[in-house]
Amino acid sequence: MNQDQIIFFVSLVGLALFAGVAARKFLKRRRAHRWPTAGGEVDVAEVHFQEGISDTSGAWVATVKYHYGAPGQSHSGTHHRNFMTKGRTEKWIAAYATGGVLAVRVNPRKHEDSVVLENDNVSAALARAATYKGNESMNVANINNPRGTVIKVPDTTPGILSVNGKQYFFTLEGVWKSAIAPSPNQTVTVGLDSAGVLTSVAVLDQQQLAKEKLGELSGVAQEHGKVIAGQLKGGVVALAARMGAVTLGAAVVIWIASYFLTAGGISGGAGDMGSMGSYSFRTLLGTDLTDPNSLMNPGHARGLLRLIALVAIAVPFAVPFIRTTWSRYLNAAPLAAALLGWLVIHENIAKGFGGEPGMESPFSFKWGFYVLLLACVVLASSALKKPVNQT
Repeated sequence: MNQDQIIFFVSLVGLALFAGVAARKFLKRRRAHRWPTAGGEVDVAEVHFQEGISDTSGAWVATVKYHYGAPGQSHSGTHHRNFMTKGRTEKWIAAYATGGVLAVRVNPRKHEDSVVLENDNVSAALARAATYKGNESMNVANINNPRGTVIKVPDTTPGILSVNGKQYFFTLEGVWKSAIAPSPNQTVTVGLDSAGVLTSVAVLDQQQLAKEKLGELSGVAQEHGKVIAGQLKGGVVALAARMGAVTLGAAVVIWIASYFLTAGGISGGAGDMGSMGSYSFRTLLGTDLTDPNSLMNPGHARGLLRLIALVAIAVPFAVPFIRTTWSRYLNAAPLAAALLGWLVIHENIAKGFGGEPGMESPFSFKWGFYVLLLACVVLASSALKKPVNQT
């Protein structure tokens, strides 16, 4: 196994550890879509500010405590979401009034294990709104022209329709309004008078039915997309709450600057090395500027140094999960790695391009390196701040 394979393996392990907690929660919520639904009731719906490990971190947390019935006994659970602002938190929790009905997904193998899926309760809220908010045109349509299903076709005896759980008898003469003959399981629209007597039956237009089904599928897909986006957003917000928005932003910029921004380059006027191009900081760490072969295939030298830099820029994401007072000092690791890398590169430049007196070095650091350095300084500054629970 060469150095690049080792670094790749370590990167995978680091990312797996970092994503472990979030993935476990995500997978549980995915499995919960297949769990049965129980009726629950909101006991407490509250908002509070949760402080982080430093005075720059923290988040508004909405907490919903509920109870629900399971076979033989009652259980309780807690559902919460993190937000960056108080306004968004209060807007979200407004849908969970104390004493309100709540749809709860219950683990069929462990009844005390439950999950609240927001999509279940959003759908229920929309249904309640459609029923009780007085959409008059919809209500009139449902009363005067409900839909039904043909159970039995008229022959020597009347046919039978099922409409909203009730059965109606119908005949072809005077009642059947379509040119198409009735058939079993056919979807029809039904006309009822004020006394509830059947007055007309017509086949529902298949194009309209297909359009409605397509709309339903589209709505389901959109709701699932919103749920997934909400879960991803919730994970980012939760991480920002633990790290602090500025600290998280600086850590992300460090990753981007290390791998994608131009940190240095070799300009013309250096003989055969005049067109070597530009490099990211990660590539510079793995390039020996004194070795033509390394210049032709940059980024694969100094495996240990690259591994140290990789660990250093990954460590800040683990700091919120290390419950010790000294963990905040790990936020200075990227700055230490950047300075160590600068020293190594500077020495390599001196050996590779500093041999001729009066000759200007064709190598120069680019803007990407200074962005990286600035982000490292911002992140390292959080190591100097005491946690909020310390005096």
